[in-house]
Amino acid sequence: MAVLTLRFGSGQRLGDVVAPAAQASTDAEVVVTGSALDASIFSAVSYTLENSGAETIDVRVFHANLADFSDESQDGADIVMLAAAFSSFSAASPPFRFYRLKVEAAVGGSQGAITAVGVAR
Repeated sequence: MAVLTLRFGSGQRLGDVVAPAAQASTDAEVVVTGSALDASIFSAVSYTLENSGAETIDVRVFHANLADFSDESQDGADIVMLAAAFSSFSAASPPFRFYRLKVEAAVGGSQGAITAVGVAR
């Protein structure tokens, strides 16, 4: 976890920010490398998502209490993202400590790409 000071207007707040490199989807569900957030000392978690590819993708948010995600489960339904679409995920008072993203092509052989920014604050 890299705790940063987020400044806005006349205020500031601590936060953990991740901005993984764009990652192509595959025909099988894969972890978006660098998307993990530690929400242990924060009161909200959010991800801003962009499908920067040319095909539809399924994005999933997973939560866990163990750092290795061995106890993970999916948080909510799949986020279906059309080509060049934007979406988001947020959790106020996150009940789990760790969050991360996974991506998969919506149709086998037709790959999109996920670009994401995550913030725990």
